[in-house]
Amino acid sequence: MSLDGGAVLQAVALELAIGEQRAGVVVSPATHLVASLGRARWQAGKEATFNAAVAKRAGAGGGAPGVRSDPDGGGGGGGGGGGPTDSVKYGLVLAGLSEQAAQAAADQG
Repeated sequence: MSLDGGAVLQAVALELAIGEQRAGVVVSPATHLVASLGRARWQAGKEATFNAAVAKRAGAGGGAPGVRSDPDGGGGGGGGGGGPTDSVKYGLVLAGLSEQAAQAAADQG
């Protein structure tokens, strides 16, 4: 999927200290969605703080890729149950969004 040159994607890094630097941060359509929905929740007064609103939209504690610098969470996320890891799930979400965007573009000519 390619974006227009002027497109801007956003991500949110919670609990980031002033001057702290992080490597491996993912910025994608999924992170943009989490940031946008969190902002809307906060502005609508559903949460007291922006951080709380983003955490709520990201499923705080659930390892949402829009809030973590490591979408796999360092633990693999599979839980030993043979299911897909968080990284694989994240990749599938991005692939699905890309496919939907490609289909929308094709439908619109």
